[in-house]
Amino acid sequence: MSAPRVAVIIVSYNHARFFVDQFRTLDQVTYPRDAWKVWFIDNKSSDETVPVVRGLLDETETRTKGGVAVKFIPSETNTGFAGGNNICMREAMEEGFDFVYLLNPDTEVEPDFLERAVAAAETDPKIGAVQSLLVLGQERELVNSVGNAFHFLGFSYCVGYRDRVDSPGVTALKETVPDIASASGAGVLFRSEALRKIG
Repeated sequence: MSAPRVAVIIVSYNHARFFVDQFRTLDQVTYPRDAWKVWFIDNKSSDETVPVVRGLLDETETRTKGGVAVKFIPSETNTGFAGGNNICMREAMEEGFDFVYLLNPDTEVEPDFLERAVAAAETDPKIGAVQSLLVLGQERELVNSVGNAFHFLGFSYCVGYRDRVDSPGVTALKETVPDIASASGAGVLFRSEALRKIG
């Protein structure tokens, strides 16, 4: 049985300094190469994002130097985080991708991040979104978020912030698929079917 198809979407605005490291980790991803593709949209950055990204792609600008399929969109307007993601999500769903994964431009990924996210989603067809475990970039032994919760005053906050990754509570979460109130757009997998229903 073939792996579900996943579109990984990166929306950038003046993030040039992060892409050498991010693309290095994307090239190490172990998910089947024919089952995933990166959509990279730049929101008219004023830094060196476009030339940096072009330097990380092959001569056709359709693959990374490591062979990952890419759709590169240097936008002429700044559509914002939501606008950029919506453009790419629509295209990915039109191309028949089963899932879309939103990935912040300042992140690096583990080689099996897509396997883990897809496996969690496939535990129950009612699951519409799966957030990956997010750690802090400068203190990788500490958690950024294990999912978001809502305070009784109505604002959202990151659960597990600054907990140790190897703490008993975080370790236990790695072995389960717990419900969360909301997911962080920094690293979240959405089921395409759910996006079509919601709009």
